[in-house]
Amino acid sequence: MRLPSDRSARCAAEPDVPVSSSPPLTFGSHKSKIVHQILTGRSKVQLSREEFIRLVTWIDANAPFCGV
Repeated sequence: MRLPSDRSARCAAEPDVPVSSSPPLTFGSHKSKIVHQILTGRSKVQLSREEFIRLVTWIDANAPFCGV
């Protein structure tokens, strides 16, 4: 089954594309500069716990790469 080739569908896994794995904590919110700034207090942004969880979930879902 193939998805339409629009912008959102490009992020879907395709069986024809080889995948590689990376060591844990190599990418995502653990390496995010913005998350680091928020956690260290270097940012003027004040997030609630729910907002922070939403942000790291968005980053870990690879949404910035997919353009969402």
